[in-house]
Amino acid sequence: MNQQLLSVEELSTKLNLPVSWIYSRTRRKGENQIPTVRCGKYCRFDYQTVLEWLQGLQAE
Repeated sequence: MNQQLLSVEELSTKLNLPVSWIYSRTRRKGENQIPTVRCGKYCRFDYQTVLEWLQGLQAE
């Protein structure tokens, strides 16, 4: 993986969404859960994977 993983705050800024919205999606199960890379207690995100996930939500 050559891409840098984003923190919750960085992803929030890139998507223009509240941090609380992102955290709430990390606690969901199944297809409604935002793709997360867990590093211990920390959540990190691959931006391209998150964008693909969001596009999949729009298709539903």
